[in-house]
Amino acid sequence: MGLVSRLRNVRITRKLAAGFGILLLLLALATALSVQRFNQIHDIYQKTNLIYDINIEVFQAKINRLKYLYGEDKAGGTMSDYVLHAQQLTQQAQQLPWTADAKGLLNDVATHLARFQHSITAMTQATRQFNDLRSQLDALSQQDMTSRYTGLIRIPVSTPELTNQIYQLLFAISNVREEAWALRFNVSEALRNKLEHDFQRAGQDMNALLTQLPAEAAGRI
Repeated sequence: MGLVSRLRNVRITRKLAAGFGILLLLLALATALSVQRFNQIHDIYQKTNLIYDINIEVFQAKINRLKYLYGEDKAGGTMSDYVLHAQQLTQQAQQLPWTADAKGLLNDVATHLARFQHSITAMTQATRQFNDLRSQLDALSQQDMTSRYTGLIRIPVSTPELTNQIYQLLFAISNVREEAWALRFNVSEALRNKLEHDFQRAGQDMNALLTQLPAEAAGRI
């Protein structure tokens, strides 16, 4: 009986050992699956946060674009900073594993952000040029053309040729003033070049006329 009992105990021990081994194997498998699942959740969480942050940066850039269009000059630099940060976040996202479709969409986002940044640069440069041109026009309006215009009208002349030159110059000055006023509200390269040409020509005609006037009359212009 003792031998039979011992054999039975050995069998039970082996079964328990096998069951315990299977349990450990299942536990190890569950742990591995849990770690894998955790990594997947962490990966999704990281990707979701990056995409969310990119959307927020782009949204803020669009808000500052509206502010910039309504005349807030500082919004131009802020808008550029938001887009730059969105580009940096996109580069971080591109380092993560994605499906082929998601990778393509992410590359499209990077392309659109690059175009957005380029448009910001072009917009700020155009605004700067426009402001410079407006300053030049304001400076032009403060030139002594108006006083000379009045002085020309009051000059007594004795020859028809000189009278004709004065009236031609009066028309030229009026034309320059009208072109400057039109260019201030309708900026174009063609109008700007025409204004510069007509202004220089009016100045040359004025200087030529001054040499033909008496010293007393020339001093009043």
